[in-house]
Amino acid sequence: MKKIFATLITCIALITTNANAFPIIGKGTVYKVSDGDTYIINIGAKEFRQFQEQASNNSHQYLYSKYKSVKMRLAGANTPESNHVDPSKNTESGKRVSAIVKQALTGADVEYRCTKWGYYGRPICSVSANGVDVAKWLIDNNYAQPY
Repeated sequence: MKKIFATLITCIALITTNANAFPIIGKGTVYKVSDGDTYIINIGAKEFRQFQEQASNNSHQYLYSKYKSVKMRLAGANTPESNHVDPSKNTESGKRVSAIVKQALTGADVEYRCTKWGYYGRPICSVSANGVDVAKWLIDNNYAQPY
C-alpha cells in the first residue's frame, strides 16, 4: 500500500511539474528560417536548459546544444509549405512566403514566448521582432492563415 501511495505521489508531482513548466520566455537571434512558420533561434543558456528539462524524447531532436538553438513553430499562423519532407506538399506561394520571412528574420533579434509542445514535438511559440508580432504580421499581409 505504501508503495502504491508513493508511486501515486510521484505521478502527481510529475504532472504538476510539467503542467506548470511553460511558458518559456526569452530573447534570441533567428539563425535559420526553415519555413514561413518554423524558425531556428539561438537563445540564452538559461532558457535552453528550460527546454532541455521539459522536452520529451521526441522533442530533443529540435534542441541543438552546440549553439543553444531551438527549432520553434510559430503560434497562431500557418503558412503554405515550402520545405516539407514530402516535396509534393511544397507550393510556389510557400516558397515566396518563406523567402520573405527569411529576408525579414534571418539574423534578427526576436522575443519569444513558448506555451506548449506541438504535435510533432516542436515548441509552439509567439515570436516578435522590433515589437511586431510575426504571426499577426503574416496574417495581416495575407502570407498566412490563422492557426
